[in-house]
Amino acid sequence: LTFDHVGNILVSGALSDTIDFDNGPGVLLLGPTNPFNDGDFICKLDTAMNLVWAKVNASGGAHFYREIAVSKNTGNIYYVAQCWGTAFANVDPNNSVYTLPVAPFSAYRTYMLKLDSLGNTKWITAMAATGNNYPEGLAIDKDENLTLGGSFQSNFYFNPLSPSPT
Repeated sequence: LTFDHVGNILVSGALSDTIDFDNGPGVLLLGPTNPFNDGDFICKLDTAMNLVWAKVNASGGAHFYREIAVSKNTGNIYYVAQCWGTAFANVDPNNSVYTLPVAPFSAYRTYMLKLDSLGNTKWITAMAATGNNYPEGLAIDKDENLTLGGSFQSNFYFNPLSPSPT
């Protein structure tokens, strides 16, 4: 849970079934789109608690350790999560499928995405470790530099297709 520069509320969390994100008379049913029936979501509510938009992210398995941060200057939204799955890792925030690279040495990967204030995807990137990895903190400064905190076992690859850890 966080707030943007005009007081809108951004919420992220996990879901394991289809839910109605529209808290008014409308209906916006979203749910996981993978065989494990697991995913995570990001939604934006205005200051009167009306739904502005909602996005569901899905992968080949469970999602854990979600963090969200918002730029106070631009309203850009940064989101990081851990996902598990060896078959595929797709993130689908705009009804477009982005296939994240799957590291051959780990079933766990961390992904980070940037959305603009309207919920449009600007970019997505993935990271992985040879053991478990846990994104546990995300901060943004006034120049939109990001700091990602967390822990990992063994080697951590900021580029999972890289031949050596960085």
